Amino acid sequence: MNVPDTLPCKCMNPSCGITFYASNPFVGGGSNIIFCENTTTCHRCGQVAQIADWHTDAQGNFHLRDFFHAIRNFKDREKLKNLKVDLEAVEAANEPLTTEVLVDTLVALEPSFEKFKQVLYSIPKEKIWCFIQILLTIIPLVISYKM
Repeated sequence: MNVPDTLPCKCMNPSCGITFYASNPFVGGGSNIIFCENTTTCHRCGQVAQIADWHTDAQGNFHLRDFFHAIRNFKDREKLKNLKVDLEAVEAANEPLTTEVLVDTLVALEPSFEKFKQVLYSIPKEKIWCFIQILLTIIPLVISYKM
């Protein structure tokens, strides 16, 4: 298993809301690991910051980095902004977002995301909302770096 040393985080304090990278507190290896709902301290305001979630599949393959590398290198800022708005709208409406809908949305954004279809389907259905939270954390980082 190749787990990254740092993970994106988002401060949960509404008056701060900074996104930043923090050390990954996970040590060790294994398969079928779900790293979800973990927090750290915001280095700006000292409040709670949520650490991006990740998981390993049955073979011990890490699922976050390759997908988010593709998001990070995505060229069209406007499409990323629209994706963020769409995901936030679904979250605000408390509508269930299925993996199928997420995959269709991402492939509509960029057909090359089709290659991540199996990765997304490997996320346990009850944890797909964790993955959405990761997207909502990482997209503003990507947009801000592309300015």
